[in-house]
Amino acid sequence: MAERERGQSRGGTGTGARGEPGGGFGSAALRSLGLLAIGVLLGCDGSSPTDPGGGGKCGPYPNQAASPYVLPYPPGEAYLVSQGNCSLGTHLLGTRDGHAYDFRMAIGSTVVAARSGVVEELEERFFDRNGVTEESNYVLVRHDDGTAAVYFHLTQDGVLVFLGMPVIQGQPIGRSGQTGRAGISPHLHFGVLGPGGLTIPVTFRNTSAHPDGLQEGVIYPAL
Repeated sequence: MAERERGQSRGGTGTGARGEPGGGFGSAALRSLGLLAIGVLLGCDGSSPTDPGGGGKCGPYPNQAASPYVLPYPPGEAYLVSQGNCSLGTHLLGTRDGHAYDFRMAIGSTVVAARSGVVEELEERFFDRNGVTEESNYVLVRHDDGTAAVYFHLTQDGVLVFLGMPVIQGQPIGRSGQTGRAGISPHLHFGVLGPGGLTIPVTFRNTSAHPDGLQEGVIYPAL
């Protein structure tokens, strides 16, 4: 990425991800979503199965054919959902990450925008396998309906966009990694934030049928 773009990701705009006042999840944008270095920054890649009935119910899920989202990786690629919605791992029902997904990806895999929007926050300075909760590289893309998609655990210097940049659906925006508290395997943590900073149920129109959301342990191709 050009040096000018790297500077925008780190300098004077509150985009650092250290969880300090004015930095990363302490910034105004994510404060408005109520995150503050919890939820999507917590450890991922749990091994427990998705449990839609465990103390509640996942969803409801929107119609897949009409979904505004595509999978966050290029057509022709397929990845395992290593942790699904309402998991007994770190995507607990009723928490901020309740409707997030973890996709098992090798470090350096291409991550694309699941929906068009504008890059509102990003971080890319942290190194892989650091194991520090607040040191995860990420991109946040704001959509025209006010929701925002978050793409977490990107590799160091793996952000391919810059602040304020409009992105279109399917455009490469980063490279997957294992930064932050990403567990034992590299993966992409993806979620869509709605009111109050909670992840909301989403479906993806460019893959196999999943009326109850993507299922943990299943490989989904991007068609």
